[in-house]
Amino acid sequence: MNSLERMLAGKIDRGLANVESAAARKAAGNRRRPLVAAMVERFPTVGPELREAKEKAIDQLRALVEQAEQSLREKGFHVLRARTASEALAYADSLVPAGSLVVKSKSNAAKEIGLVERLESRGIQVVETDLGDRICQVGDIPAAHPLGPAIHVPVDRVAEIFSRQLGRRLEPAHEAIVAAVRESLRHNFLEAEVGISGANAIAADTGSILVMENEGNIRAVTNFPPVHIVVAGIEKIVPTLEDGLKVVKAAALYGTSQDVGSYVSVVSGPSRLYSEEEGIMIGFHGPREVHVILLEMGRFEAADSEYMESLYCINCGHCLRVCSIYGELGEQYGYKYFGGIGLVHAAMRYGLDKAMEGGLSFCLGCRRCVEVCPGKIPVPDMIRSLRAAAVRDHGLSFRKRIVLRRFLPSRRLARMAAPVQGLLFRPVKERKGMQVRFPLILEAERMVPQLASRQLFDMFPEVVPARGRRRARVGYFPGCLGAAAYTHVGAATVEVLARNGIEVWLPPQQVCCGLPMVSAGDLATARRLAETNLKAFDRENLHAIIVDCPTCGTGLRDYQRLFAGDRLLEGKAKSFSAKVRDICQYLWVDLGVEPPRAGLDMSVTYHQPCHLRCDGFNAPLEMLRAIPGVQVLSPPGLDECCGFGGIFSLDYYKLARVIGQRRVAGLAASGAETVVTACPGCMLQLGDGLHQQGSGQGVAHVVEILAASYAREGGR
Repeated sequence: MNSLERMLAGKIDRGLANVESAAARKAAGNRRRPLVAAMVERFPTVGPELREAKEKAIDQLRALVEQAEQSLREKGFHVLRARTASEALAYADSLVPAGSLVVKSKSNAAKEIGLVERLESRGIQVVETDLGDRICQVGDIPAAHPLGPAIHVPVDRVAEIFSRQLGRRLEPAHEAIVAAVRESLRHNFLEAEVGISGANAIAADTGSILVMENEGNIRAVTNFPPVHIVVAGIEKIVPTLEDGLKVVKAAALYGTSQDVGSYVSVVSGPSRLYSEEEGIMIGFHGPREVHVILLEMGRFEAADSEYMESLYCINCGHCLRVCSIYGELGEQYGYKYFGGIGLVHAAMRYGLDKAMEGGLSFCLGCRRCVEVCPGKIPVPDMIRSLRAAAVRDHGLSFRKRIVLRRFLPSRRLARMAAPVQGLLFRPVKERKGMQVRFPLILEAERMVPQLASRQLFDMFPEVVPARGRRRARVGYFPGCLGAAAYTHVGAATVEVLARNGIEVWLPPQQVCCGLPMVSAGDLATARRLAETNLKAFDRENLHAIIVDCPTCGTGLRDYQRLFAGDRLLEGKAKSFSAKVRDICQYLWVDLGVEPPRAGLDMSVTYHQPCHLRCDGFNAPLEMLRAIPGVQVLSPPGLDECCGFGGIFSLDYYKLARVIGQRRVAGLAASGAETVVTACPGCMLQLGDGLHQQGSGQGVAHVVEILAASYAREGGR
């Protein structure tokens, strides 16, 4: 284990050890998610309008920064464009005299440059006025969310923190805590020499700073002290004041499930008094100086790169509420900013190594963050690109080289290993699985499927004819698990297709889809495998290429991007990717087949694979519900990830296991006899989780249930 691996293992250990914080994060997310969903349903145009405004802004970022700087100066602002954190901090030092009292509202940009730490190192008292930030400051607790820094701190702990600070006992009740903190902060607003805030948006046309809040502290911070300092990244600049209001509305809706925050302030310069005799007098009730520190710090470089969309982020934090990794690890996942988007920011602003140290290899690729993001930022795609850069710079670990470049690409190795697997693994008979005897590559407690004595390609001829009138001819891609371990799933797929009048071509030259390699950043190996598959399925008369593994489906559809710009293969890859269909989607939607008529008399619960959910495919669940005698019991959290993540669960089984056990607990609570899913990878993870919990529930692929019903139905 190298130093980076030890660092990441430590992050996982610290995150998983803090069970109380994880429970608080999940409870907060579970409360807020449905509220945000309801607001999005009421205001469906807010997200698209935000993305449109941000696209327009980032496309012309350099020109907008120039325009904004000029407009701000015309309004009386002092403006610094800081290329580095050091420049920003030096400027702030020049504005805040020693011995000053500073009041500060929430500012992620100020946290990014370490402004509070810098001022405190000079003996300056900085008072956080946002309640969440104040809790973290007084309690010396790391913040865990951009909008709710203290969401992971239970109320009794908060009462204890402020009781100690104020010297009197506070009841662990929200009203008592808020009243006490409000009273203690009032004099700070009035006595402070400097106020520091962030910005939700900066309007280039009017030279205005827009800030939104609920507590009312930002109004006090920006109004009472004689000097106001705004710290914001240049990505906060939008073309017009109207665009700024779109940002504010999206931040309220997705961040706090409100149509708009309690207070929206538009600051267009220092306080002014207009007098007929004296003209304009600066500094009356409000500040006499307003300084704007615009952080560049890698943002121009991001705007000119494939990471441009990362600048659409408005720090609403809604993505974190659905992220399984953040849910378990909290502030351990990210650098300066939290979650996957935080790692993209880290790479752009502090270098790739900081992103790697923050957990670049943690992302599961489930894409739930993209689904809920108001700007639809494709964070998992950016994570993959950064991983590819990391592989170019640092290479792959020994274990990944063995798995990705030796074992997965070679069916011959799997065929050779099957007869001797008993030497290295002991059987788990009740699950038809196995566990390692010597925990070198895998953990001792982990259960994996047994390798089949005959691979799927040995069980069927290359072409399996349709039964009855032929409706279509398809190619079948069973994937690594389907070909070598879950051959019963592959056999069920062939059976169901043939019974529905579909000729099945099973080309023996096919290899791994390449998605594990893409996810790990090994694009060279992924392209080599993809090219082999393009040749293997090179037939013009195929109606579709069928998968029963959605992960493989994603990998195969990704070929058009993998070969983008390749004059020889781009066209072939696009044609190939366009034909890829999940078996349930193909049967139920494309062909409209009739469901089986024979009943099975069983109760099941369904786990939706992430790679189907993110494409909006619900056909497996619809097909299950259409089979007579199958009672489908709905578990809580249908959209939750099982934690498999392919290569992720190989690297971080301890974390994958915790995520999987949470999912399994929900599925087990349904009381169903069998857990049904539509992905062999999910089957592996759920089977292991059920085994670890001692559950008697079985795990099956939806196509196996279909095949069983057809078998009862008899011949046609």
